[in-house]
Amino acid sequence: MDKSLPELLAMLRTAEQNLKSKGKSILMIGNGKRQNKRPTKQSDKGKGKEVSKPKPTAPALKPTGGIAKEDTCFHCGKTGHWKRNCPKYLEDNKNGVETSTSVEIWKKVKLTYELAIEQRLLL
Repeated sequence: MDKSLPELLAMLRTAEQNLKSKGKSILMIGNGKRQNKRPTKQSDKGKGKEVSKPKPTAPALKPTGGIAKEDTCFHCGKTGHWKRNCPKYLEDNKNGVETSTSVEIWKKVKLTYELAIEQRLLL
């Protein structure tokens, strides 16, 4: 750089005074235009493009309802409904009874397994 230290200090002080006198300022980066990751050539536009299928609408993505006649409930074990529709689960939820999740069940299984291993080692 061609500037000396006192000149740079003077420039900094002038810039700070300008910022204070103007009030609040907004700092912007660049010119605000979005930059493409891969620039395209004008001559390539429209050549060999395939027509894309329209995206499915929201109702098409939703699962179809229906009765789970052959499926088993993960809460009570009975067939004919799922856990979210289980009368016992809904009643327990309404009364504030906590139900066990699969994670909790696997923790219990793991603990039981570890205890069984320890007992075998002690025997």
